[in-house]
Amino acid sequence: MVRGIDLGACSSIVEFGPGSGVFTRAMLERIPQGWARSEGGTGTFIAIEYNRRMARAVARQFPRATVVIDSAANIEHLCGAQGIAPGTLDAVISGLGWASFPPALTTEILEATARMLRPGGHFRTFAYHLGLVKRNAWHLRSELRRLFGEVEMVHGAWANLPPAFIYRCRK
Repeated sequence: MVRGIDLGACSSIVEFGPGSGVFTRAMLERIPQGWARSEGGTGTFIAIEYNRRMARAVARQFPRATVVIDSAANIEHLCGAQGIAPGTLDAVISGLGWASFPPALTTEILEATARMLRPGGHFRTFAYHLGLVKRNAWHLRSELRRLFGEVEMVHGAWANLPPAFIYRCRK
């Protein structure tokens, strides 16, 4: 999910749906100590989790992250509260289950994300191969192509159960 992104060179990173923290851990391991504001640095890592219980667990496990209990659709407001202006966000990594979302919510989240990302900023998400038969999976793909200058589908998570692929997008 994060291969090809120099996370240490980023000044702002947002994660959608950290869940149990698998992606959170992978990202924070690639960011040097002292990077985050909580460590005296200038970097901001915001993890947006809708589930209150999971958010508390991620906050306890990863004190370098600013964990917010909210919807990813509110990325603009949440970033603004942390001093991140529209068009300046470096990267968004998403663990959201897009295939289960109504198309309007998918569009709302992706449009807000695109407004927040800087030119050349990274957006990464994944999808399950099984989900491709769902209507919103095709909606997700068309919205990614509409909103991002580069969209690459990487098949490489065959060991995952169920098998998944990654969308690597750049604004």
